[in-house]
Amino acid sequence: MLEGFGVTSVPSYLESLLSNAFAGDPGAIVIFAILAVIAIALVFTVSSFLFVLVRKGFLLIIVLLSAFYFLSNYGELILSGQADISILALGAIGFVFALFALYISLTSFGKHVAKGHDPYAPAYTPTQLQQPKSYTSQALTKENLMNSLSDDRSILAVLSYVIIAQFGVFSGVTISAPNVNIGLVFFAVFVVGALIFIKTTYHDYKKGLIHLAVASAFGLVLSIMLGHFWAEMPLETLLSIGYFATDAMVAFVTGIAVSLLMGTKH
Repeated sequence: MLEGFGVTSVPSYLESLLSNAFAGDPGAIVIFAILAVIAIALVFTVSSFLFVLVRKGFLLIIVLLSAFYFLSNYGELILSGQADISILALGAIGFVFALFALYISLTSFGKHVAKGHDPYAPAYTPTQLQQPKSYTSQALTKENLMNSLSDDRSILAVLSYVIIAQFGVFSGVTISAPNVNIGLVFFAVFVVGALIFIKTTYHDYKKGLIHLAVASAFGLVLSIMLGHFWAEMPLETLLSIGYFATDAMVAFVTGIAVSLLMGTKH
């Protein structure tokens, strides 16, 4: 029964994801980044500084690769004359958020590295009551824009990272599931992994579940929109079970994974 469902093909698909991760696929990298963070949290005893360094390092790599693939693809579309008004508009939006994501990730990573070289920096670990405001409680206003550009957990950071990560998936070397069955299995495994990730790295499990629900709603809509207008996939496929065998599903999973990486307790 499992063989008929396509489970026996899952290992080969995971092997493809691993090879893609080494080839620079943002979607594959973020999936293995989640696994690495779970392993660090469960198996290894590391300092808060090192844990955050790994998390911010993964986010920086994902943003750099996603921006590279997106900007390269966007440039090719413009130069080839194949870009219609919808592609130009989406590309312009993606370009703005790519700049935000690059600036925020580079600034955040650099500041954290600098802390490690500061002997007078306090050994501070956020508690449940002391955590920075989550993106669900922040408003993107003119007054906090500059703060958002230096805080990788602000609403601007979350939107920028998720948007550029999905653009990167659609513009890069991502391998979608070979069929719907394997896509469903992969998605189910990811959801289980996401729940384990929240349980092991979030202070408040309930808030983590809310975070996952919000990220899922935003990511699903974004993946369908980009899948149709950017990747020119038919809406009939994106709005059916066939969605699970498309790059849109990979982009959806990537967006969720990025948002979870940004919301850890450290």
